[in-house]
Amino acid sequence: MTKLYREISEIVGKDKKSINGITDELKKRGIHTHRLIVTGYLRALRDMGLLEENNSPPSKLYFRKPYEQLFFEHFNKACKDMDEKSTFLALITLINHHFHRKCTIGDLKSAGISSETVRKLVDQGYITENGGTYELEKRDVDLMDNVLKVTDRILKNILPYH
Repeated sequence: MTKLYREISEIVGKDKKSINGITDELKKRGIHTHRLIVTGYLRALRDMGLLEENNSPPSKLYFRKPYEQLFFEHFNKACKDMDEKSTFLALITLINHHFHRKCTIGDLKSAGISSETVRKLVDQGYITENGGTYELEKRDVDLMDNVLKVTDRILKNILPYH
């Protein structure tokens, strides 16, 4: 990722910043870039889904998407050709290993996984449910291969940006 992206990402963080505010902060950091170049770069980052834009006349404010929102957007794209069972088991694995926490009902909703699929996987012994969180029980080589493919796709898309 470019130095300009890293600097802009650090500047905007979770706070909303105007184009002028970002340009001024870049200058303070020794990066003298014309405002129009920064504007074009910010629009490109918005179009890529890495920044959000809030139109607040007379200016536009930019801010970074929350990391988990970005994660779920890429997770859903990466799993679009997988069956719901594989998607759910990939989700549990990624949440456990990437975010170092248990998978929750909110995660399931964000990934579009039905409660029927969850119930079937609990009944089949693939997962355990404990107070609204889920953990993987059975390990399946073919399934883990799918999980690794999805993980690779997701992490290639989001890690460079955060």
